[in-house]
Amino acid sequence: MAELMFGVETEYAISGMGPHGAVDLGEILQSLMEAARGKLVHLPDMCSMGGVFLGNGSRFYVDCGGHPEIGTPECTNPWDAVRYIQAGHSVLAGVAAAVEGGGEPGMEVLCFRCNVDYSGS
Repeated sequence: MAELMFGVETEYAISGMGPHGAVDLGEILQSLMEAARGKLVHLPDMCSMGGVFLGNGSRFYVDCGGHPEIGTPECTNPWDAVRYIQAGHSVLAGVAAAVEGGGEPGMEVLCFRCNVDYSGS
C-alpha cells in the first residue's frame, strides 16, 4: 500500500506601517520576495512571479489574493508537517525583519497567519 502524503499551505495577511502611516501593500510584497531571494537558499518558482522553492522543499510565493503564502513540502506524518509550518513562520519573520531593517527608520511589517476559510469552501 502506498504511503499517505500531505502538505499544508499557510496564508498570511500583511500590513506595513511607517512613520508617515500605512505602506503600500505591493511595495511590501515586492520587498518580502526580494529579501527572500537575497537571504535564503532557493530555486526560482517558474509558476509564480517571483516565488521561490526553499532549501527545505517549501514554496514561498505571493498568492493570487495578493498575500504571501508558504506551502510545505509533501510529508508522511503530521509531526513533519508541523515542523515545516513552524519553519515557514520563521522564514516569514526573518524576511519581514530584513524588510524592516532595509526600510525607512520606524518601518514595521505586520504578519498575521490566516488558516481559516470563512467562505466554507
